[in-house]
Amino acid sequence: MKTNTQRNTKQFKSVVDSAAHIHCHRSTLDKWRAENIVLPYYRDGLKVMYAVGDLEDYLASCRVEPVAYGSEGVG
Repeated sequence: MKTNTQRNTKQFKSVVDSAAHIHCHRSTLDKWRAENIVLPYYRDGLKVMYAVGDLEDYLASCRVEPVAYGSEGVG
């Protein structure tokens, strides 16, 4: 069972590390942030951070399931 402390603990990455994590350029994150789209972020003064969980959720949302090939399930 998780305690409140464990539940509220989040891991964060910098903009550069976040961009590498989701395989995009830093400028892409800067653009998304300026347009307030795609990923939520956290700001602590001038420092911008992304939660690892949000990055993982974004990657999962990009997943494409392949179409089954062959005759299985047909007919």
